[in-house]
Amino acid sequence: MKKIVVWDLFGGGQNSVFNSLKENDMLEFFDIYTFDVTEPTRDKHFKFDLSQENIVDIFKKYPKPDIIVASPLCQSFSCVLNMKGGGTCFWKYKDETRTELVERSVDEFEMLKGGFTKNLKSDVQLFIKRLGERCINNTIELIKHYKPKLWYIENPKHSLMWKYIKYNKRDFYDSESHFFNEASLGKYGFLTTKPTIFFSNLKMDLLKGKIEPPYTIEEIDGVKYYVLKDDPNTKVPKSLDSRMLGLASIKKMIKARNAKSGMGGMDFVMKNQKTYNQKNKMVNEQLSEAGPASAIPHDLIKEIFKNFKDNIKK
Repeated sequence: MKKIVVWDLFGGGQNSVFNSLKENDMLEFFDIYTFDVTEPTRDKHFKFDLSQENIVDIFKKYPKPDIIVASPLCQSFSCVLNMKGGGTCFWKYKDETRTELVERSVDEFEMLKGGFTKNLKSDVQLFIKRLGERCINNTIELIKHYKPKLWYIENPKHSLMWKYIKYNKRDFYDSESHFFNEASLGKYGFLTTKPTIFFSNLKMDLLKGKIEPPYTIEEIDGVKYYVLKDDPNTKVPKSLDSRMLGLASIKKMIKARNAKSGMGGMDFVMKNQKTYNQKNKMVNEQLSEAGPASAIPHDLIKEIFKNFKDNIKK
């Protein structure tokens, strides 16, 4: 049986697609080619600068894809820098019609930044903004040229990437045949309420919404406690912040929920998780983007690729 060829762009850091399909015995159906800035970990995993010019010609040497999936640099389109008191990013609306995004000037960036982003360096942020723009443009060019049967582009729900695609890539975006499929990573095993979007030419009904708290409230000897569902022996008095329960028992929660990486492991307390340290941010190899927080739950990948497989069969 001929396998379904998949180009996985920006997926090498955590290899979520390949590892998920391997874990779920689906590699007999899919042939995964992974392209990212990380060092190869297997055959058909290529160290690759996806921001370079002539991207369409460069990819001609690879088998034509039936599916393209991509998770472009989210930092370049982060809305965190637009938060109140948090400064600003290098994107802004062109005018009051709010129908096109343009690059703001360095002077404007310096004037507006503040709060927890007041120490950001404009040259670094502008470099990252332009790098991310090239990456999403190249992703779209590959989809347009190679015309895979199915594709998705993944980024956080509140990423400015979606406005960029809708307003700046009108030659690509089609409101009738393209769908913003929302999913909650928490519904697939990660300990986070983070919503993400799988923008695709296939409409999918993915799980979304807030996750249930990892604890119950129980009264023991006249005192109310937060009791961890995955380990009832772990508890803290209700008079304390419930988050203390999670921080006190994070390793137990990770183990019980089989959250091996990404936000499922709450990276900031995972001492043994492989991470990428990078001092020089003004390079195309943004290794931090390939760190644990970029991982996608394996159960979510499994569900998406089951949808893809069923649709291609039709």
